[in-house]
Amino acid sequence: MDPNAHRSESRRPGADAYWQRRFFTLLAGLGVIGLLAWACSGVASGGNSSHGSGSGRPSAAAFSTSTAAPTSPAATSPTPVASPTASPTTSAPATPTASPSSSVSARAAQAKAAPKPTATGPTACPAADLVLTVTPSQPSFGTKDSPAFQVDIVSTDAAACNLDTGPAALRLEILHGGSVAYNSGACLHGAKPHVISLRRGIPVITSMAWNKHQTTTGCVTTVAAATNRTYSAVIAAGGAQSPRSSFRLTGTPATPKAASPAKKTTRASR
Repeated sequence: MDPNAHRSESRRPGADAYWQRRFFTLLAGLGVIGLLAWACSGVASGGNSSHGSGSGRPSAAAFSTSTAAPTSPAATSPTPVASPTASPTTSAPATPTASPSSSVSARAAQAKAAPKPTATGPTACPAADLVLTVTPSQPSFGTKDSPAFQVDIVSTDAAACNLDTGPAALRLEILHGGSVAYNSGACLHGAKPHVISLRRGIPVITSMAWNKHQTTTGCVTTVAAATNRTYSAVIAAGGAQSPRSSFRLTGTPATPKAASPAKKTTRASR
């Protein structure tokens, strides 16, 4: 037998084992490459599926994919659906003081809702704006005369005003020296007011009279005023008072009748 042939036969199994190892190594490498490719394709497909899913919160991979690829608007990530906690404007309720326009509108609504003040008439005449004047109808009054007086009332206020001229408010006072002999409002019962309207510079003229009786305490007795005496008349109304106007009461006092002389009786003598 040829020794070279035996040597070649003894060397063939070693060569086959070498190629077998190379083949398995190649298969293993291809398998690893295939696994890596499968893993990469799975990750890519998983990111697209999570990005296109209907969940309300997109993943980070979806945002990275959409920002990295400048594709058409359809390919970019859709606008995330706003949740109640995602927007600070929806989570914090608006207060009335947060917006100036809302406060202005609220004040305007309150002004419209507020009732408007009703128009009022003239007010009472100030005492400082009243000018009162009393004038006796004649300088003296006899026994059969009743003293009468003209009363003039004028307002100097720029606006129209009211004055009560009822019997209790418009009073005639007769003075003798410093004492009051008569007051027309002293002995009244159930007197009603009589309000008149005064305009600036336009006088209101009325008249009053005196019955020559003095005003007594309690108004229970009647006392005639003394004659042959000078008196003063004063008008008072609305806190104002007129100047004094003098007049005189005249009259002859009654004289007592003289007693008739007694008749003498005589007896006839026998």
